[in-house]
Amino acid sequence: MKNTENKLSDIEKKIDNIMNNHLQHIQTSISEMGDNVVKKMEECFVSKDRFKPVEKIVYGLVGLVLISVFGAMIALILK
Repeated sequence: MKNTENKLSDIEKKIDNIMNNHLQHIQTSISEMGDNVVKKMEECFVSKDRFKPVEKIVYGLVGLVLISVFGAMIALILK
């Protein structure tokens, strides 16, 4: 009886050890994946600070085009 209980206890300890090792491996893998995602985002996307000048130029050009289109339409109507 005692021998069987000792064997069961040893098996439980081995299983716990294996599960803890796998859990640590999974946590490490998830951490590495998170770091990789952050690096990829920094490479692929532009921050708002760097985008602001481009945004102002594009909005200015779009506004200029719309004013000229509406001005031409008003000029056609008034003729």
